[in-house]
Amino acid sequence: MSGATASSSPSSTEGQSKPVKQRICYIDIAKGFAMLCIIAGHFGIVSAERFVFTFHVPLFFLLSGYFLSTKVSFLPFMKQKARQLLVPYYVTGVVLLVVATVVNHFVWPEIDALNNAKSMLGALLYGSGAPHSEPFAIRQIGLLWFLWALFFSTGFTRLALKTKYPLLTVCLIAAVGWASSKVTWLPFSIQPGAMASFFMYLGFLARKHGILDKKPPLALIIALILLWIASIYFGVSINIVVCFLSHGLLSIATSIAASYLVVLACKVAEQRLRTVSRFLNFFGQTTLIVMCFHAISDFCFPNLMLYSWLEPFGFPHTAVSVLILVLNVLWPLLGVFVSLRVPLLRKLFSVRPISPLPERKLAA
Repeated sequence: MSGATASSSPSSTEGQSKPVKQRICYIDIAKGFAMLCIIAGHFGIVSAERFVFTFHVPLFFLLSGYFLSTKVSFLPFMKQKARQLLVPYYVTGVVLLVVATVVNHFVWPEIDALNNAKSMLGALLYGSGAPHSEPFAIRQIGLLWFLWALFFSTGFTRLALKTKYPLLTVCLIAAVGWASSKVTWLPFSIQPGAMASFFMYLGFLARKHGILDKKPPLALIIALILLWIASIYFGVSINIVVCFLSHGLLSIATSIAASYLVVLACKVAEQRLRTVSRFLNFFGQTTLIVMCFHAISDFCFPNLMLYSWLEPFGFPHTAVSVLILVLNVLWPLLGVFVSLRVPLLRKLFSVRPISPLPERKLAA
């Protein structure tokens, strides 16, 4: 998330990992790309959804796990995470409720703004990222679900690291989260958080064993690319917000393969696509702010109505889709620039200085 700690990943009794001496920029680049994909997956653009739903949210949790710290003991660590994630959740949720109520009252008079505000308050308190009918009618709070899920996945992963068999533990936690979601839906996105703990632990393992530092065989890369292409073609997807796996374990395998390929691509982009990498590096280091501002726009901007407004004037459907994506990137970027300059917002989002890309490495 915003200002993700990459300055230390010290050893402890819960797990051993190499110390991180400096921010690894391609991880931030990958996180920025994942955030763009998360935004792109919110507007019903079928072609975009077939691509991003193969990997985007699992990738984000994998990257979060890559720098999971084990230095601080569990309870103080979780208190820190509550400050970093849950305080922005509720502050942004209140702002979202107020803004949406004002917009509904003045722009959409056909909507009962007061009843809608009550419904949104219930959504904020329950913390579900998607609507459900069990154990009762539950309204979604939108992208803010991610903050509760990240809180729980971090906690579950830290607890698993205390056990003798952490991989087995996170697999069991993820399985319980997935299975229980078929029976009823619990508050605070605890089930998505349980599923996501598996991916977070994989990210922790990748750091511990230096997997991303190793050059993979070309045959492996080709095999993973073919798997990813086939999965996109056949509609393989994973949707952690509702604990959905379209093709069971194949969905999980595809998400891991695609995430690995994205990170490899970001390592190359860091050296060869400097302009794009600078943007994604910035975007990746401010994802908490981006996420919160996008959550507001997701409720308050007339994104899908732009099609009915612009297409009668000759705007192609694809062009309107691109415009929607651009507007939904510019808006959170505006939020980032404001937040970086307002002390209260800097404190709310735990903003740290943005680390620029290092100088390009020269070939030996």
